[in-house]
Order: sequence, then structure tokens, then C-alpha cells
Amino acid sequence: MPYLNSAVLSAGTLAQHPQPTIPADNGLLLRPWTSEDVPAVYQAFQDPVMHQWHVRAADSEDEVRGWID
Repeated sequence: MPYLNSAVLSAGTLAQHPQPTIPADNGLLLRPWTSEDVPAVYQAFQDPVMHQWHVRAADSEDEVRGWID
């Protein structure tokens, strides 16, 4: 699926640096997705509300796996 807006950073720019984990209230931990997250991320992107607020759509778990890789 094509992007609906222009890239602000070149592809791979953030991959050159370790990504943070950020503790939040009530034991929540914000962290980068892992391969174990593929089914949950795919399911989240099937929600029509997600399409209103995100520039990407997930057409398959394989596509999500590609994002994470």
C-alpha cells in the first residue's frame, strides 16, 4: 500500500540507533515492536478507526512482519 504523505526522514535513519523503551504509568512499557507482536499489530490495523489516524494499512501479517524487520 502506498504512503499518503511524504517521508520526513530517509528510510532507515532511525534503524541506525537503538530504540528506547519508555516506562509509563500502571506498569505500561512503551517499546519497539518485535516479531512476537505481529498478530496483535495486524489485528490493530484491521480496526476502521485506525484508518482515520494512520497513513498505513496492514493487508497481511507478512506485511506487518516486514515493517518490524
